[in-house]
Amino acid sequence: MGPLRLEKQRPILEYARRLADTGYPYSMVQVRYTIGGDNGPPDDRLPDVVRAWNEQYESPRLMIATTQEMFEEFERRHGGAIPEVRGDFTPYWEDGVASTARDTALNRGTAERLVPAETLWAMLAPEDYPAEAFYQAWRQVILFDEHTWGAAESVSNPDSENARAQWAWKEALALDARRRAEALVDSLRQRFVGTRDVGARADAANGEGIGGFAFDVVNTCSWPRTELVCVPAERSRAGGLVRDDAGRPVPSQRLSTGQLAVLAEDVPPFASRRYSIEAGPALASGSGSPRAESAARADGRAGRLENEWLAVSIDPETGAIASLRRKMPDIEFVDRTRGSGLNEYLYVPGRSPGEAQGVRGVRISVKERGPLVASLVVESDAPGCVRLSREIRLTGGLGHLDLLDLLDKQRVREKESVHVAFPFRVPDGVVRLDLGWAFVRPEVDQIAGSCHDYFCVQNTVDVSNRECGVTLVSLDAPLVEVGAMTDETPVTRGLRAWRTSITPTQMIYSYAMNNYWHTNYKADQEGPVELRYALRPHGSFAATEAKRFGIERSRPLVVFPALGGSATERAAESLLTVEPAEVLVTSIRPAGDGSGWVVRLQNLAAERRTVRLGGRIGRTGVLSRSDPFGERQEALRGPFEMLPDEIVTLRVERAR
Repeated sequence: MGPLRLEKQRPILEYARRLADTGYPYSMVQVRYTIGGDNGPPDDRLPDVVRAWNEQYESPRLMIATTQEMFEEFERRHGGAIPEVRGDFTPYWEDGVASTARDTALNRGTAERLVPAETLWAMLAPEDYPAEAFYQAWRQVILFDEHTWGAAESVSNPDSENARAQWAWKEALALDARRRAEALVDSLRQRFVGTRDVGARADAANGEGIGGFAFDVVNTCSWPRTELVCVPAERSRAGGLVRDDAGRPVPSQRLSTGQLAVLAEDVPPFASRRYSIEAGPALASGSGSPRAESAARADGRAGRLENEWLAVSIDPETGAIASLRRKMPDIEFVDRTRGSGLNEYLYVPGRSPGEAQGVRGVRISVKERGPLVASLVVESDAPGCVRLSREIRLTGGLGHLDLLDLLDKQRVREKESVHVAFPFRVPDGVVRLDLGWAFVRPEVDQIAGSCHDYFCVQNTVDVSNRECGVTLVSLDAPLVEVGAMTDETPVTRGLRAWRTSITPTQMIYSYAMNNYWHTNYKADQEGPVELRYALRPHGSFAATEAKRFGIERSRPLVVFPALGGSATERAAESLLTVEPAEVLVTSIRPAGDGSGWVVRLQNLAAERRTVRLGGRIGRTGVLSRSDPFGERQEALRGPFEMLPDEIVTLRVERAR
């Protein structure tokens, strides 16, 4: 190949000149290249171009390298001179997922099913762990989340064959992932149920499905849990009285759906408790459980809910939560100066949040009257929707509030967005967002140049001052706006203005839907969409408690068949325990070769912690550090150290 033509040389020379003019201080730079720019394929002519360039010029020299090779060389040359910055580099492109809210929620839910499904196999049948089947399920989840969402003409020509076909392929990934996740739990369940429960197909990972009149409640987390579980009507016909494994009656209630709600108390980490259903009335109050005196009440006429921890009232005009009071001490958590209340539906027709519209024709009714479960249903006409229904639920004995918003979305191709407002009253409260690796304070913990318009959270937002706070969990909608709704109004040449800062605020919005992108993402979305939230007032902020609450809401206690001699009896003792409490097990699965378990830990403490393992495998297993794929690294003997916010993967081998 001869000397490069001038048009081939010019882009490289101009780039080198810009670097020099701006004072770029390093001797090398990464240059990303594909044919045609963004998302283009590799160029098979690139080696010839690089060779010709280097034959023609002494400097700069071009090299073809992998990302790892480039950064290793960069660190070798300039590692000591690179400035250090800490914080979250919040990206700008996540908002497109809100164009397919239902499928995004489906895929998020599948991921949250797969984690406890892996744990169930680790607890009940690690020797037969279907590693390849789990790999394929996770592969589909990840492929759906991959950024190529749809056709280039998905907005300009949304009814084209190409646009419809590409979305059908994309959606199929999420649907297939869900089917695979369900099959993995069903196959485990059938090992213990077999032909004795034919036809009773259950979704065990979602807390349903038992065989006979006894059932085990399995905790797939590393701390004790007390939560509500629901037994299907067809499996609880024996009666409404429920006893625990010590023969004591526990609170229960027959729901309007026919399910039997049961308060499962103090289920140990990575272990189970057994319950039995007998003829007789459900326990509402009296002796027995220490929580039996707890009572939840619903008053539809007054629009009020109450239990021993919380009192809730509904705004009759907007259906939002006008008051959320924690009783001990008496604290109000709703700021009515910033809106009508929590869980307020807001629809933006167009691009400007100044045009936001609320609901009309609010109707409030009682769905569950208590004393264990009490709930109100708020129905209303809502712009952008065929109908909107919001259920607000309290459980006796528990200090949190569950919200279920059901939107029947209209098909709208003009620009639009849906937001759910949470104006919290926490004076001088600090907002913290769980972005997966750590809790991040907007503005304070962000690197310069980060996005301020919205954040993609794991599922948890906390607003706290030194005395009190409230944790919000958004199970289905990952995007959160802090302080203000996103403004897509063009300011010049069709471009919008990005926010450059976030002032202190306690105003949170769940950014549930939009169709603002001009390409790739869907032009409209219609049909039923479920948005689930949970609220937990508390004292001063504790990262461990906030993280636990988010995990508990997304990975409920599992109800499993209780058959004599079944492998579920293995779960009577904890598979693994971890100390101290600030260190959580975020996942545990059998190793692919069947020789042990792969465990992921996260230290939520602000200081270094010494970690000690116990339980069936923690006491006797052979421990080593591991890479994320379970490959052994350095051996560990006894307790080991974890840094603040550190995430560690371990491999625990069966003792020989």
